[in-house]
Amino acid sequence: MQAFCCIPSAWWRRRRDLWGRTCGRRRSTQLDSLHIKPHRHSTLRHIVPCNRKDPQQYILIPQLHFYEFLPVELKDNAKVKTVFMDQVCVGHEYELIVTTACGFYRYRLGDVVRVIGLYNEIPIVQFRYRLGQCLNISGEKVTELALFDCLIEALHSRSPSQFERLVDYTSCESGMLKALDFKKGTEKTTPHHVLFVELEPCDSNPQENQATWAAQLSCTYDALMRQKRCWYSDLRMTNVLGETVIYPVKKGGFSRLREHMFQKFNVSLSQLKLPRVMKNPDLLEIIIKEITTYD
Repeated sequence: MQAFCCIPSAWWRRRRDLWGRTCGRRRSTQLDSLHIKPHRHSTLRHIVPCNRKDPQQYILIPQLHFYEFLPVELKDNAKVKTVFMDQVCVGHEYELIVTTACGFYRYRLGDVVRVIGLYNEIPIVQFRYRLGQCLNISGEKVTELALFDCLIEALHSRSPSQFERLVDYTSCESGMLKALDFKKGTEKTTPHHVLFVELEPCDSNPQENQATWAAQLSCTYDALMRQKRCWYSDLRMTNVLGETVIYPVKKGGFSRLREHMFQKFNVSLSQLKLPRVMKNPDLLEIIIKEITTYD
């Protein structure tokens, strides 16, 4: 992939943008000198056309599927009714439910979207996170989106020139590491969040000090999370929750994990999604072996 990054601008010298299909939360917006503009967004069972003005915004076309919206704060209430396209409120978050011509009837995708505006009375949505993808040891409920935003901000605040980009990441709760009898760094008795991060270093920054920057990044990330999440901060202050630990992952570690998932689950590439919060012990064991400091 690194060698390919220089090819597109050489092939298409007059091109400014690349169009394609995206899925998931983490998406690169740059490939060499070309801007990546996703034409559509793929979820597990359907495709949502993209708003061309902003790669993070998508227009739900009524003729494509029939959409219903379940208020996310009331999703566990069996008596709550869904609302339709003309009933959504801008600024609110909903779980997306879709009925398709292919046979899916009121299918709960598990995707949470925020309505950020209207285009000719049609909702413009932003994909926020997937239900169940949150770290929740003592009620803090740190979502995939909150985790991602704090990680990116922590990386930028540490040293913008130290690493070129975030390659990939995932997370788990410390209890899962203990269940796998993973010893390194688990001497903490207080339950805590764990992040596995693969970064692409600059040419001037060797990888031998990854343990050092991982510890520094853990400190910065934890401080940001305490600023942004009140419940997380309260749990940290009372020592119910320990400081987040970040482990650096070897180059290509997540690619090898995806290859394993592709072979094991026998799904198409568009359906293959790396969980941002690990619940599967087998997958977690694989990424543990990819830790730079693992021995």
